[in-house]
Amino acid sequence: MPLLPYLQGAFLHWFGFTVEAQRWLNVFWSCCLLGMIAWRLHRSGAAQREWASTLYLWLTAIPIVYFSIIGKTYGLAQLLLVIAALGLWLTDPRRSLCHIALFGVLAIGCRLTVAPAVAVIYLYPTIRILRQKTGLLWVLIPPLFFASALLCPFFLLAPDNTYFWTWQYHILSALPRRPIIQVFGEFTIMAPGLLLVTCYALWYGIKSTGKHSTHYLFCLGAGLFGAAVNIITTSFYAEYAVIFTPLIVLGSGGLITQESAPRELAPKQMILLAGCALSLAIFCLSNKDRYIRPGYIQSVKAAGVHLAQCTGPNALVITSMPEILLQADRQGHRQLAMGCFSVTGDMPENQARGLGMMHINQLLRELYQGSADALVLWNGANFEYSAPSMCYFTKETHKLTAETIKRNYEPSFSNKYFTVLVRKTTSSVP
Repeated sequence: MPLLPYLQGAFLHWFGFTVEAQRWLNVFWSCCLLGMIAWRLHRSGAAQREWASTLYLWLTAIPIVYFSIIGKTYGLAQLLLVIAALGLWLTDPRRSLCHIALFGVLAIGCRLTVAPAVAVIYLYPTIRILRQKTGLLWVLIPPLFFASALLCPFFLLAPDNTYFWTWQYHILSALPRRPIIQVFGEFTIMAPGLLLVTCYALWYGIKSTGKHSTHYLFCLGAGLFGAAVNIITTSFYAEYAVIFTPLIVLGSGGLITQESAPRELAPKQMILLAGCALSLAIFCLSNKDRYIRPGYIQSVKAAGVHLAQCTGPNALVITSMPEILLQADRQGHRQLAMGCFSVTGDMPENQARGLGMMHINQLLRELYQGSADALVLWNGANFEYSAPSMCYFTKETHKLTAETIKRNYEPSFSNKYFTVLVRKTTSSVP
C-alpha cells in the first residue's frame, strides 16, 4: 500500500534498510501496540495481573507474533488500527470521528484489507452523531478529507500505478480457493487460546453490561468482522486474519476485565491464563518449523556478504529476494522490486513495464543477454507464477527458465535458504 514505505522508510533511514532492521522496527511497533492495549485496559479498571494476562494472550500465540514482526505490512497497520479504535473512548463524537478517520485512513493506506474493521469502528461515533442530529456532513467530511490529503496525491501523480497496485492487484489475484472451514481451522491452530477467550468474552460482556462494554464490543466486533471478511473473501491464507487479532485481544480483554475488583479472583484471570496455556500447548504440538526458521537472518547476511564480494559496487543483480540486495548494498533490476511478485505473463510487455513489472519474456532475455552480473535465488520457488493472477507459468516456460539459468550462470555460494550465481564468462544460446 502507498503509505507504508514512507512511514517505515522514515525510521529505516536512520537504522539501515536491512531485513534485521525491518524486523526490529516491527518489534517496536508490536511493543507500542501492547503498550496501547495495556494502557486502555488499565484506564478501564483492569487490575495489573489481568491486563498483563491479556497481553500474554497475544504473546503466547507464537504464529501471530511471527507474522507481526517478520516484516510484512501487518506490524504498523495493526498498530494504527488499534490507535484508531482508541478514538471510541473520546467523549466528543466529532473528535472521535476525526480521530478514527485519520488513523483509519493511515491504517488502510498501509494495508487495504483493514477497511472492513475501520468501517465498524467508525460506525459507533456515527451513531452518536446521528442521534444528536448534528448533521450528516460531520460523518462524511473527516474520512473524505484525510483520504484526499493522504492518498489522493498518489492517484494524481501516478494514477495507473496507484490503481493497479492498491486495488487491481488484489482483485485480479486468482489464488485457488479452499474450503472456508479449512482456512478457519488453520487460524484456530494459530491462536486457539485467543478464540477460547473471545467466546467467553462475548458471553461475559453481553451478560454483564457495564459502562465500558459498548466500546469493547465494537473493538471485538470490528476485529471479528475484519477477520471474517478476509477469510471468507480470499479462502486461502489464514494469516490474513492476523492483523485483526490485536483488536480482538483488546475487545476480549476489556469485556472480561472491566471494572474488576482489586482482590477479585477467578474466573477472569484464570480464563485468560487458560487461553495462554492452550495456545502454547497447540503450538508445541503443531508444525513449529513453519514459523521459526533458525538461522534465516544469518543466511541473509552471509548471502549478502558473498554477493558484495563477488560483484562490483555498480553491479546489477537479478533476484526474487530483494532483501539480499539491501544486505549487500547492490542495485537490483528496477522492474523486479517486488521480487517474485514482479514477473507477469498476464499483460503485454509495454503495460508490464509501465507498471514497474517484468514480463516473463523480458526476464528470459535479461537472464541471457542482459547486463545482470549475478543472480540470487531462493532455495524454493523462483519466478514460477504470474502476477497478479498468481497462475503458474507453463511447464515449458519453467523448463526454459531453468535451462537459461543453467547455461548462463554458475553457482558461487549457497546456504540453507539462498543460492548466489554469477554469470559465466562465455554464454551459450539456450
